Amino acid sequence: MNTKTVLFSLSIIAAAVAGQVPAHAAPASAASDAKVAGVNTADNRGFSMTYDDQYKPGSVVVSGVSKAAAAAGVRPGDVLAMICTQPANQGHYDELAKIAGDKAAVQFVGSDYLHGALPAAKWEHGQEITTQAETMHEGAMRLHSLLPWIDPGKSVPVNTGAVVANVCAPVHTALEATEVVAPFDGRSYNGQEVFGGRVPMKYVFFRNGFPANPKGSFLTATLPSWNTDAPTPAK
Repeated sequence: MNTKTVLFSLSIIAAAVAGQVPAHAAPASAASDAKVAGVNTADNRGFSMTYDDQYKPGSVVVSGVSKAAAAAGVRPGDVLAMICTQPANQGHYDELAKIAGDKAAVQFVGSDYLHGALPAAKWEHGQEITTQAETMHEGAMRLHSLLPWIDPGKSVPVNTGAVVANVCAPVHTALEATEVVAPFDGRSYNGQEVFGGRVPMKYVFFRNGFPANPKGSFLTATLPSWNTDAPTPAK
């Protein structure tokens, strides 16, 4: 586990001690010899996944997994390519726009995912709302913009006043992954305000050199960042 992840672990522990986070949300390995389908799940340090971006610079490589992550099919060595999250506030949305660049996938209320740079928007009444018309592109999958052989898709106008429901951003470092999750920024989940680290989010992983290697593959898993007793997301 790299220095960024160690510091992030310590920050959660410190917050738990200060009473900012429920104690059971602080990283703590439940069993040193825990395994799921032959995968060692002990080295997760209280997270669904830990990462190492020093092993392969420019890529977020999974170094440890929880039981839940292993059961979802995530394995050490998988490369985290993208995370999908609900914007938490204006600062978080601005950070998502910075990280995603023109490779974002955005779901607006009442629409399928569109691709491109995030539209200008403002935080109003607990929602991110677009403030000017933009043009984005259609795409069947969240990772549409990350697959070089796929056509950019049909241009689609995004009107002023559209409500941003979810943003998927590609990540290249463990720090970017943490900033996308924004674990201490609250989200509305099942009618409650919940720490981002406890909210199930969609993660996209590349395996065996995908997409450069046509024999590779990708995996989508829905997990909270923290390995806690977070509720299972509705189907």
